[in-house]
Amino acid sequence: MKAYSLDLRQKIIETYENESISQRKLAKRFRVAPSFVTRLLKQYRQTGELSPKPRPGRPRKLSSQQIELIQSLVEAQPDITLGELCEALKAQVGVRVSTPTMCRVMKHLNLTRKKKSLHPSAKGSERVQALRRDYWEQLRDVRAEDLIFIDESGIHVGLICLFAWAIKGQRAYGEQPQRGKHVSIVASLS
Repeated sequence: MKAYSLDLRQKIIETYENESISQRKLAKRFRVAPSFVTRLLKQYRQTGELSPKPRPGRPRKLSSQQIELIQSLVEAQPDITLGELCEALKAQVGVRVSTPTMCRVMKHLNLTRKKKSLHPSAKGSERVQALRRDYWEQLRDVRAEDLIFIDESGIHVGLICLFAWAIKGQRAYGEQPQRGKHVSIVASLS
């Protein structure tokens, strides 16, 4: 809820000082809670201030530089978790935020958590690309009637994070290490 304006606070104090009126009647006249009038009068007597007290807790919004830092952290490591982002922000800037706040920042940056589309880490190497070109050269002369289509399904035990952050509408990519046991099922259709 928004704090009452300074103008209203000043009017309440002036009315209380100029008229002999109870705090309850004062609250009724200005349509505020009696507890607010009591707290306001107490604050004015003790400090001479009328302005509302600052709200406790963490800052509600991050600065644009901090949001840019979060975006660069996600670009550098797309599979970083919200908790790890909070810790990295605290370590680099000294600002501590909660995971729900970090989640709102990610939504503001239009980033959503998605399952990664994995590919072998050697997929982009020059050796693999040369093998692919050679394969397509050999396949060009094969007739369609001679083709047999094979489909493989399998399980690979690799300990990696399967989710990462990506812009809405785009895939999240990652590399899968070549370790662990493979269990495969192969089917063919001619």
